[in-house]
Amino acid sequence: MADTNEDSIFDPSARPIYTQAQLHTYLDRICFPTTIRILLMTTPTSSKNSMIILSTLIKHHLCNIPFENLDLHYSSNKNICLDHDHIFEKILGSDSRRGGWCFENNLLFATVLRTLRYDVLTTGARVNEAVQPMSDEKGWKGPRYSGW
Repeated sequence: MADTNEDSIFDPSARPIYTQAQLHTYLDRICFPTTIRILLMTTPTSSKNSMIILSTLIKHHLCNIPFENLDLHYSSNKNICLDHDHIFEKILGSDSRRGGWCFENNLLFATVLRTLRYDVLTTGARVNEAVQPMSDEKGWKGPRYSGW
């Protein structure tokens, strides 16, 4: 029999979600339009409007929660905490105008989507640097992947 902790990794219902108050704090921070907010709270994720809602969420998240890695450069311990409540507090709590690095931003967004009853599968990814404009200048041929 598998370890219950391991089972929770693969069980979407066991993943953390935010409270309604936290969700509204997030929607305020990303300046989510009131007209679509009403749809967001009442539309099933399987409806035809869910793609409009999802694309609007993505756009507003990307425009209002910046990528930043200040903790990696300026903290004394160089550790990052990936607890959903810690990330919420860092990015959205106490009048914070901070962003997060890629894992933090994506975990925040995934938790918001789960709160809204979307099915979310998180996975790792890397960037193929050889397809960037500088690859010709640097003579990079073929795939060249960055670290995690």
